[in-house]
Amino acid sequence: MVKDVIVDTGASHSIISPLFLEELNTEYSIDDEIVNAFRLGGAMCSSLRKKIDKVTCGDITINKFKVDFGEIDPSDRVNGLLGLDFLKGAAVIIDVDEDKIILKG
Repeated sequence: MVKDVIVDTGASHSIISPLFLEELNTEYSIDDEIVNAFRLGGAMCSSLRKKIDKVTCGDITINKFKVDFGEIDPSDRVNGLLGLDFLKGAAVIIDVDEDKIILKG
């Protein structure tokens, strides 16, 4: 369970604070990648991209999903971003009037 996660349609990839790697009780794998990205303000940062068995947000679940683990908020107020990769993969509709995410179809 990761609290304080933001749905970010401007983020191409989902990212979680690396502090949660320990909570997931996961080990490094040959399939893991180090990726570079530009964050708000233009600074480059690196993160670890891992394939996770499943990611769930409410009633929405995606199996075998790649998540980046890296710094999001130096003040530790935000622990993760659900990016377009998750939103597209789950085929969701964001209803801004009702302030909710629903499965398409």
